[in-house]
Amino acid sequence: MVFEAVFTNRTVIQLLARHVIEGAEFDSSERYPPPHCHPGTRLDISGNLQSWIRNPSRDKRIVWLHGPAGVGKSAIIQTLAESESDSLTSILGATLFFSRSNGRDNPQRVFITIAYQLTVKYPKYRNYVVNLLATNPRLVGKSLVEQFKWFITKPFVDKLFDSQTVLIILDGLEECFNEVAQRDIILLIGRFTLQHPAVPLIWIVSSRPEPHLQAAFSSPGVKSSYLEVEVPHNSSQACLDVERYMRDEFIRIRETYPYSFPLSLQYWPSENDFLLLATRASGLFIFASIVIRFVDNVTYGNPIGQLKKITTILEPTLLVEGRADAFAFLDTLYTEVLSNVPHDVLPVTREIFTFLHPRTPLCPLDLQSNLLKLRQEEVYGALQRLHPVLNVPPPGAASKKFLCVFHASFVDYLFSSSRSGSFCMDPAEARRKVFWLAHRTLTESLNPAEPTIEISRIQLTWLVEDERDYQQRIFDLSLETILDTKPEILNKSIWDGFASLAPVFKALDFRGLYWSTKLTTSLLTLCFTQFRPYLEEWKLLERVPIGSLDWNRIDMNKPARVCWYKSNEYEVDLFKEIEKWDWDYRATMHVSEYNFAKDGEYTHHAKALPLNDAPDWRDRFNQHLSTVAKTTPTIFFELIGQGDGSLVFIQIEVADQPHEMWDYLFHYNQL
Repeated sequence: MVFEAVFTNRTVIQLLARHVIEGAEFDSSERYPPPHCHPGTRLDISGNLQSWIRNPSRDKRIVWLHGPAGVGKSAIIQTLAESESDSLTSILGATLFFSRSNGRDNPQRVFITIAYQLTVKYPKYRNYVVNLLATNPRLVGKSLVEQFKWFITKPFVDKLFDSQTVLIILDGLEECFNEVAQRDIILLIGRFTLQHPAVPLIWIVSSRPEPHLQAAFSSPGVKSSYLEVEVPHNSSQACLDVERYMRDEFIRIRETYPYSFPLSLQYWPSENDFLLLATRASGLFIFASIVIRFVDNVTYGNPIGQLKKITTILEPTLLVEGRADAFAFLDTLYTEVLSNVPHDVLPVTREIFTFLHPRTPLCPLDLQSNLLKLRQEEVYGALQRLHPVLNVPPPGAASKKFLCVFHASFVDYLFSSSRSGSFCMDPAEARRKVFWLAHRTLTESLNPAEPTIEISRIQLTWLVEDERDYQQRIFDLSLETILDTKPEILNKSIWDGFASLAPVFKALDFRGLYWSTKLTTSLLTLCFTQFRPYLEEWKLLERVPIGSLDWNRIDMNKPARVCWYKSNEYEVDLFKEIEKWDWDYRATMHVSEYNFAKDGEYTHHAKALPLNDAPDWRDRFNQHLSTVAKTTPTIFFELIGQGDGSLVFIQIEVADQPHEMWDYLFHYNQL
């Protein structure tokens, strides 16, 4: 028999919503305030895009908008999306704005994010997705190829949208994690467009002109599918647009600070100063916007003095490879911004910068601060002079919002020694710093007298209302960080640091990690990574033949997790790239959650495939594992923990199905 739950519009939308890239839509509050084109600027490029969108005779159904960092690509795309959304004849179907520094970069969720937005907007598509996921809810965990096939190709080829044109926009593709995924997204879209020329689906993709992206767009299966639109930084029109933006902003600043300008000062800035700024900007919008934010800094309230600082550092001719370069001047601005941080405050600022590296944990500002053992007033004091380059959440939002850069070029600058000089942050050292912050938290939680883990021992420097909940969050994040330490940052100090955590791991109740999704995956990751020898030495991990499993020691009164999954299209080992595997979904949506109640009842969601005809899940579970033990005695299981708080993890490859696996995780009593 097959047990099926009823799939409704609401449950399907909720299912998709759990697997989208959060905050990626053009109107998401997480991106507020988004970049916009200044009124009267970028009219040439925006006009060309609008004409292409409205042209029913277009011969290309993809636009690749590209240009270097800081030229205003996202502002153009944002303004276009808003304009199209407000149009009475809008064809906007979905938007996705990537951002690696804000965690909007998971390639496995790209087409789920698009499908979610299409599901909300189009009733026929919604009905299709409801039926699709009722039949196969695992699709949200499939590879990019499979997701594209079922969420894009099939519904559009089957004419669910009739003759209605649908526009999908992807901005900042180079910010998507993994160059291979970026390339494959382009290949999927391009090949689909050429193979199905009558399908009324059009795309706008914006990115930097990175070599691997140029190669993808130039590949035989894609190169005839798209229209190329360049956003140059030094064209005459770009320079005029930047000049217009700066003139309007300087007028606004003067109106904002009326008491800062003497009545005798008729013109500000002077034409010489303005010409200097315009020349140095060379049509680069990010340069101009940082100048404006630097001058319009309420911390100083002195626009004249702030502008003087800028013109002073820009006055000397700066040459890069024998020519004046706007990007070099941008670095000069970044250096000036950092130079305004007082020397006695700068060490704290650098501590906070640790979490700007894209491979460090993404967490709210107050959580970062507690890991760093910084008080609220120390954090805001250290960031006070950095508003030109950082978006700092106010205290009331610090528990939910991240510290964000206004532009990714600042992160590039900060972690490049050739660009930032003495202000440079070493990428590997930043990640090692996070390891030691997590190490300190775990050590702090240990009561050596017992020894036991006592979360209440973790000291909070940024005070919150619910201390216990917050201490648990910090502990979980710290444990996850330690377990997910990547090989590329390992050195002797890190190895020794992990070894010193033996008392913590020996005191750890592994049962407490069982229902923590991220920690469960991290714990399983540990079974297959470089730290495995330590757990074996501490008698916390043992690989045992399945024939040695004592069925009477399985705790049938506790829930078990069972998961089916398939490796992604890149054939990346699951536990080396665990962030790409959504355990929580597969642990709750199919053949997934067996609740071993004494009365034989069980709960399930979606579709539960029967293991046999036994009357309850406990018997099915036992019989399935017993069959595996008899037919495949060479399989090993991982025994995790000690005593009655142990866990068993088993991974079984599906016969004749490469890369398909069954995973089991359940409670086990060794006493």
